[in-house]
Amino acid sequence: MIRRIWITVGERTPVMLRSLRLEMFWDDAKKPAVSVPLGDFFGAALGQTVAFENALFSSPEARSFNTIVPMPFRRSARLVLTNQSASDLTRVFYDVDYTLGPPSPDMLYFHAYWRRERPTSLGQDFSVLPSITGRGRYLGR
Repeated sequence: MIRRIWITVGERTPVMLRSLRLEMFWDDAKKPAVSVPLGDFFGAALGQTVAFENALFSSPEARSFNTIVPMPFRRSARLVLTNQSASDLTRVFYDVDYTLGPPSPDMLYFHAYWRRERPTSLGQDFSVLPSITGRGRYLGR
């Protein structure tokens, strides 16, 4: 189970934080369970980093990003950070803390969903979360 992720990057501009794509794959899945911009995932949704702390995420000095969301897996976990911007990112520092052991039989995988629509369609509601089924807990805004 992934217990904690800490990451910081050398460039924290709004464009770079939106252009860095974080993907997480559980147990050799072909499709990521998480595919999000780094900044949005860690609470810098508008690209401005500010110091904050809540129960699951923090940026104590507004320069690094932390999460302690439990992210269980059965056999393997793969985290991928991709720079989709036109400029090079020269520094990435990270630490992923995890424990190994038999998973609980009723464990639930962690998923994160992010989307935007530009421009939105006039007269149509923007869907924040698609229709989903199954057991789970919603953590979001």
